[in-house]
Amino acid sequence: MFCLLLPFGWISSLSVFLMRHTTPKAMLSALLVHLFEVTRDGNKAEQGRILPLLVSAYPDMQPWQVRKAAFMDHGNARDSTKTEERIFSDFYYSYLSYLLDPEEGNEGARRDHSLVEEWCQLSISDHQFKDTSGGTVDKLNNFHSVASKKGDDWVLYHRDLPMLMDLSMEIGDIELALDLATEIITQPPHCHNSNDLLRALLHLRFIGESTIQSSDLADRHSLQVLRRTILNFNMMATSKLESARKSISMSEELIRLLESCAKPDVLRTTEREQAFVTLVAENASPKDVITTLAKWNRSNAASVTVMPALRSSLTWGARGGVQKELSGALMRIRQARGHDRHVMMKDTHDWQHFPGHKQALSGVADGRIWQKLMSGDARIKK
Repeated sequence: MFCLLLPFGWISSLSVFLMRHTTPKAMLSALLVHLFEVTRDGNKAEQGRILPLLVSAYPDMQPWQVRKAAFMDHGNARDSTKTEERIFSDFYYSYLSYLLDPEEGNEGARRDHSLVEEWCQLSISDHQFKDTSGGTVDKLNNFHSVASKKGDDWVLYHRDLPMLMDLSMEIGDIELALDLATEIITQPPHCHNSNDLLRALLHLRFIGESTIQSSDLADRHSLQVLRRTILNFNMMATSKLESARKSISMSEELIRLLESCAKPDVLRTTEREQAFVTLVAENASPKDVITTLAKWNRSNAASVTVMPALRSSLTWGARGGVQKELSGALMRIRQARGHDRHVMMKDTHDWQHFPGHKQALSGVADGRIWQKLMSGDARIKK
């Protein structure tokens, strides 16, 4: 039910206009009529006063009604399906921002898939605008509040990860796109959805190829982007979900990127190829490294690049294998100790029921010598 709350002492043409209508339905109709008037007149002060009323009227007054009034030529935008083709006024964006505000907005609206998507799409176009108070607002901050987990507000919104990744790529925010790709690959329900995984994979391929084409891989940022791309590939290839593993061939993805490092009409190994081979050796499993280099059509003529990479990969693989073996051995030792401790405690318990056990304990302080030995608390006088 729509409840109209006017600030104390607030007297304006809007308040007088609405006070003439006492029923909720009449108030909504009056508010809608006044909305058309203030958007047509472009009165910023009156627009600022009507925004809280529009937000409090949700969901009785739907955003499409506000959108229709805020549309600059007052055309019917309700039936439009392409948000990017619409020309919205700053007023409508201010309304959406108020409605979806993490503190003053509506919780139900923040969980509405279509509203959040529309707000995000509007936020990446024309990055700056003037709100109803005349202040300049960076709209990208609103997009990042939903898409990025670096802040605290993302948990309040419905987050369509594939859509957010699409928009991140559209504005060229590669770091955010990689973060979202990791979420898609690792978190349900997206990691169970083959279409979502494919969208993430296509974006990862584009990120890798565009990074290689735009750089000689001599700078830290490009190497970091490629490293994260390879790690995302690896997460898909080693996922616990069979559907995710089947959606990618790690060696095929690596060889595709490696071949894009080559320069036309250059027979010798390029610096980009050398840098990428080194990167693969440091971040992919030895099996994938060997398979990738075996498929590389220039590997025979690039022994100076291939041999150090193989050595590095096998060395890291051996160290990782030793660590796993040590971890397994330590686990088996702990399990054996736990089993022995259980047996010792059982034997001690059984032994205490034998006749004359008190005499047998005369040389032991409290009868728990084995438990103390197992825990390292036993003291022996020399």
